[in-house]
Amino acid sequence: MSEFPSVSCFCPTYGRTKLLMESVNCFLHQDYKGKKELIILNDFDQQQLVSNHPEVKVINSKKIKKLSDKFNECISHCSGEYIFVWEDDDIFLPWRISFSINNLDKNKCFHTRQAFKEIDYKKIVFSDNLHHSALCMHRDCWEKIGFYSETDSTNIDTLLFDKIKDEYGIIHQQINNENIYNIYRYETTNHYHASQISRNFLEKVPLYLQEKIKNKEEPTDAIIIKPYWKYNYVETVNLFLKNSR
Repeated sequence: MSEFPSVSCFCPTYGRTKLLMESVNCFLHQDYKGKKELIILNDFDQQQLVSNHPEVKVINSKKIKKLSDKFNECISHCSGEYIFVWEDDDIFLPWRISFSINNLDKNKCFHTRQAFKEIDYKKIVFSDNLHHSALCMHRDCWEKIGFYSETDSTNIDTLLFDKIKDEYGIIHQQINNENIYNIYRYETTNHYHASQISRNFLEKVPLYLQEKIKNKEEPTDAIIIKPYWKYNYVETVNLFLKNSR
């Protein structure tokens, strides 16, 4: 393996532009020295996302009916040797890519159940969960497991890890707290979340977004991606770790 293999981060998105801007900012602040790209797939037809950064590529698509098809379509545009899940509502700290590549297992996979969880503004706690968005695998691994199983349900992540376990066993690694790179966000996003809409997810989300648009909380038409963070997540993590010792 080359010291810095090329990596692709795939980010399916749907009407969560403020969260997406933060996710893109996470990507642009990665300390990885190798070639990298962020592939964003948007299939919300009331928004046309535009990127002005050469490493951030946007595909604006017509509505894709199944979540699995959307995720797999996004991966199909990735050119990297290693493929990272990059969800639009989580925060990824600057060492996420480099740490994952440096700690691949024998199967060329990396995943940890360890993360931080945002519980309020500048407030985080430790979290131990499946954390789908912490996953990185070699392209061959994705192909070997057959990518995401065909489904339109919100358990797309658990189905994926079932396939990984069947092929490679349990891949979750235990890491030191200072190496945790994912901040999971759920209650604090002020937006829809799959865990909150367990039934009829694909039918309810468009209705939810129409209310957001009506209340001018979500823009429409052409939207230029302007990355930002609502606060300095690295400082917040460092302070939390210092106070946790």
